[in-house]
Amino acid sequence: MLSVDYEEKKITRFIENTDFIDGLVSDGRGDYFISDFLGALHLIHPKKKKIKILDTTAENVIAADIYFIIEKRLLLAPTFLDNRIVAYEILK
Repeated sequence: MLSVDYEEKKITRFIENTDFIDGLVSDGRGDYFISDFLGALHLIHPKKKKIKILDTTAENVIAADIYFIIEKRLLLAPTFLDNRIVAYEILK
């Protein structure tokens, strides 16, 4: 993931090791959830270390995209290969 500063015309690394990102959504509190096409979900923030909150790579369950319902603290992840929508309650 990269960050672009338009005024200074500078591109820098924003979050390391985030290949194959498919979903990006705010948690409503300044952090973001990202999903990747390999099966991982992470919580990210530009000034904090990336936190892996779920990894379904071994089960071959891949989040095609994600959506977060802030009021209910539910992260919805449609799966790419098995045609389901999985809901995860985010406790924070």
